[in-house]
Amino acid sequence: SSFFIHPTEALHGDLGMVDRSDLIMLISNSGETTEFKIILPLLQAQGIISVGVTANQESYLAKNSNYPLDIASEKEACPFGLAPTASATNTLILGDAIALTVMKLRNFDHTDFARTHPAGSLGSRLLTTIEQLLDEQHKSAFCYPTSTIQQAVEVMCKTGYGLLAVVEKGKVAGAFTDGDLRRAFTKGVLSNTTLSNVMTKNPTCITQSSLCTEALELMGKLAITALPVLDRKGAFVGVINQHSIQKAGIFQ
Repeated sequence: SSFFIHPTEALHGDLGMVDRSDLIMLISNSGETTEFKIILPLLQAQGIISVGVTANQESYLAKNSNYPLDIASEKEACPFGLAPTASATNTLILGDAIALTVMKLRNFDHTDFARTHPAGSLGSRLLTTIEQLLDEQHKSAFCYPTSTIQQAVEVMCKTGYGLLAVVEKGKVAGAFTDGDLRRAFTKGVLSNTTLSNVMTKNPTCITQSSLCTEALELMGKLAITALPVLDRKGAFVGVINQHSIQKAGIFQ
C-alpha cells in the first residue's frame, strides 16, 4: 500500500506512519527543500530506503537519497522559467511508470483493482454481478414447454427482454426469442403451437454469480442480446439482457 505525507505534517508527527519496511519517495524540483534536510537523516537513521525525485542532480536530495531520479526538463513551460511546469509533468510520467512497473511485478490484476477501487463506474464494471441486477421482472421472463406462442408473446411484451427461458421442473429446457417468433410465423406456425415445438433447445446460459462484464462479453461473442440466468445448482433464476446491464452504467 502507499500513502501521501506532506513534508510539513511529516515534521509534526506524520513520520510516525513510516517504518523500517517502507520505501519513501521524496519529490522536490529544486532538491533543496528545507523539510527534506531534516526528514532524510531521520529516515536514514532507521535504515529506510529513499528515492529522491528532483530536477537538480547536484542538490542535497539527489546526493543524499539512495536512488536519485532525474525529472529535469530542457525548459520549463513557465514564461519566466521559474514555476515547475514541464518538470511537474515529468514527475507525473515518472510516477505512472513506477506504479505500472510495480503493478506488473506484483501481478496486480483487475480483481485487485476492484477491491481497492469499489466506487464509481470502474468499481461497478469490475464488481457488479448479474444477481445484483435481477429484479422481479427479470425473474418473470419465462414460460413452460406447454405454453403456447400466444402466451409467450404476452409475457415477452411485459418483460421486454427479447428472450424467454422455457423452464421445466426448475431447469432451463430451452429459450424462445423474438427471432424464434419471427421464424415461426414465417413458416406459418399457428399461435396456439406450444413452445416445445419452436423453442431453441439447450441455449447458452450464464450463472448469477458471473460479472455483468462477463455477460456482455459472452453476448457480444454470440451476437445475442439476452441470456437465461442460473443459480449455482443450475436452476433458472431469471433473464439478463444487454440493455439492463448498460442501464446500470456497465459497459465493456
